[in-house]
Amino acid sequence: MQHETSIEGQIQAAEQYAKNNGYTVIGRYIDRAKSAASTKTRSEFKRMIDDSKKGEFQAVICHKLDRFSRNTVDSEVNRMILLNNGVELLSVIEQFTGKPEDTILRAIITALAQYG
Repeated sequence: MQHETSIEGQIQAAEQYAKNNGYTVIGRYIDRAKSAASTKTRSEFKRMIDDSKKGEFQAVICHKLDRFSRNTVDSEVNRMILLNNGVELLSVIEQFTGKPEDTILRAIITALAQYG
């Protein structure tokens, strides 16, 4: 379960990341007190995935990948939906370089979050 202060800290870190990397924050998708173990109960997550189809944003910035999803299958399926919609998934904490090795690293990170 999330504490309000941790969510606010994550928002602040994501906004700073956006500023430092030339992104403008145009919206927030926050499922307060919802586990990232499943997308079934995360209405804001679902709205973000749906909104990605509209072409209104280029990237989704999450604090850590385990905030995006704590389920390896959900994480990869939803990341691919974003990519197919022209939206990149970015993490404040985990830095990815665009190399093929990123796929392995993402899988390890989400598996550790799911089973850890």
